[in-house]
Amino acid sequence: KNYAANRVRNVVLLGHSGSGKTTYTEAALYYSGATKRFGKVEDGNTVSDYEAEEIRRKVSVNTSVIPVEWQDTKINFLDTPGYFDFVSEAKLAMNVADTALIMVSAKSNSFIGYLLYKLLSIHKKVETLVVSTIPVIPAVSPGVSYVI
Repeated sequence: KNYAANRVRNVVLLGHSGSGKTTYTEAALYYSGATKRFGKVEDGNTVSDYEAEEIRRKVSVNTSVIPVEWQDTKINFLDTPGYFDFVSEAKLAMNVADTALIMVSAKSNSFIGYLLYKLLSIHKKVETLVVSTIPVIPAVSPGVSYVI
């Protein structure tokens, strides 16, 4: 499908490791109808973490581009690694992003990660939105790690 330039968005997902970036992309894929299953990092079956090293570590190592169609708009989610060892991946992704979503986990202290990515987004002049990810109680929502 072809999209007009004004119908394409590049959204970079930033945040500390474990803050819910990859889970967010899984939710976007699932609820948009692009996939029939909701992959989980713990199970090693997410769309964006497909390399053997990422599956083994249960963390993103490279930036993945996850295209999602929503209301006649193509949104390219750029799922970046959260470990600071791979911060260059986030910096590169910000060069092509229209918007940054900084994921902040409500279950852990990720203020340093937030601060780093907020400062980078200011430096790169990328509009930013902060998203708080909240852990879900497994007994209430089996199989779902986060509500986003």
